[in-house]
Amino acid sequence: GRPIFAKADKADGTPVPMGSELLDSSGKAVGSVGQGGMAFIRGITGSGTLTARWGTHASDQCAMPYTVPAEDPKPKKHRPAVRIQLRCEE
Repeated sequence: GRPIFAKADKADGTPVPMGSELLDSSGKAVGSVGQGGMAFIRGITGSGTLTARWGTHASDQCAMPYTVPAEDPKPKKHRPAVRIQLRCEE
């Protein structure tokens, strides 16, 4: 899939902690969170839900619905990164 940059926030609007793992619905790691909640993600398309996990307790994770915009059907040499917003559900 295309490279995706995402701003990942908790439900209260604070950034998801740096170092958090982002997992797809099958539990596969697809990205990680850096400073200020900025995440780099690969391997997701369409829409679904990611899980952000930053610890070992049940309270150290949350579900984040996402939608990746459709790709331009014209092939390009350079596929620009997509930017999306992720927010934990309450």
